[in-house]
Amino acid sequence: MGAAEDESATGALGEVGVSGGAIFRWTESIASLPQPAPPPSPAHCASTMNTIGRLIANAAALWVASYLLQGIEYAGSWPGLVGVALVFGLVNTFIKPVLVVLSLPVQILTLGLFTFVINALLLMLTGWLATSLGIAFTVDGFVPALLGALIVSVVSGLLSVFLTED
Repeated sequence: MGAAEDESATGALGEVGVSGGAIFRWTESIASLPQPAPPPSPAHCASTMNTIGRLIANAAALWVASYLLQGIEYAGSWPGLVGVALVFGLVNTFIKPVLVVLSLPVQILTLGLFTFVINALLLMLTGWLATSLGIAFTVDGFVPALLGALIVSVVSGLLSVFLTED
């Protein structure tokens, strides 16, 4: 292929035209255009919906526990309850795994029943953190926390079946 044929091939493929003495390449001009963001993947949407479903389930479960038990009190509106559920979710996400690993020997000796104690302590911690954040959610003592943890586990588990896709 000769030099003239190379120039015509390059001109046909890469050069768009001459404007004001500058040669623009179509690949460079297209690459410089802003690209639209890709749509969210179905897995991302499902994950977001599962998170929202769990948050709603935890909020409802915490409300049921405060309604049924004398030692767990909540005085506020639904947005505050969602705030308590968010605190509860963060406590369970970051602190519970550490406590479960640290208490593994006791977990083995009690055949996993010590998990109820951990859940009660985490519910008490949630009450303390919520009060510190100005949310009117209190847990008064270990026995209400233990019973509340049982109620929250059962109600949240049942509601998660209907509100999430897992």
